[in-house]
Amino acid sequence: MLCPQRLAAPLEHHAIPASLNLTAKSLGPESHTACAVAAVVHELRQPLSSMLCNIQASIRWLDRDEPQVPEALRGLRDCAMLARQMSQISSALLQTYSQRQMVPCTVQLDSVMAEVVAGFAEELACQSIAVNLQVEPGCSVHADSTQLYLVLRNLVSNAIDAISAQHVENRQISLAAYPMAEKTLICVMDSGPGITESYQAFISEPFFTTKADGMGMGLAICETILSRYDTALRHTVSRRGETVFMFAMPSEKACM
Repeated sequence: MLCPQRLAAPLEHHAIPASLNLTAKSLGPESHTACAVAAVVHELRQPLSSMLCNIQASIRWLDRDEPQVPEALRGLRDCAMLARQMSQISSALLQTYSQRQMVPCTVQLDSVMAEVVAGFAEELACQSIAVNLQVEPGCSVHADSTQLYLVLRNLVSNAIDAISAQHVENRQISLAAYPMAEKTLICVMDSGPGITESYQAFISEPFFTTKADGMGMGLAICETILSRYDTALRHTVSRRGETVFMFAMPSEKACM
């Protein structure tokens, strides 16, 4: 359930730690072959899986005694959309791990957040997870849109996993943006049980995972992307007990 709304609370309500250094150099992992290959596999396996499902469904529609061409075409159009998405993701990862010069542009945060949530629509509905978007209309940052999409998608994916065992009424994810002078603080919050203390020092390490089918690359990819913007991924717990992942991006006004 997507519930867009205006900012419901000031930044102080979420107890963002004063130690968050918005201009600090990222301590993310160095780009190397193993991480680059794993990043590509990590980010492309979900759209590839979706593409395979669409192709198989389209074949079934066409293989009927009375072929259902419109339904098959719908599946094939979805495949074309997924192929374009994979091309954009591949380009963004190549740019990230090859250290090529970036060409940032204006990215509307409400649009990219809504796009990320839409990509999980079926999973969110099946698990009865409520999602709140807390972002002012027109709030924008200076970034590569696909790189920002990948960071948010990984954080939302982790949030979904974190709250899947919670009671249905306690399953909630919030994406928020807080504009400041030259930066915009972006937060992804979930109502899950939090991060085990013994894991906290390792969660951003490449290949570290607590999931049976995980690759341990999601947060490592986030760290590597954010390092290109001279920022880093931080996490804390809000006063309401939410797990909060946050990072700062250059505001569009600061780049004019």
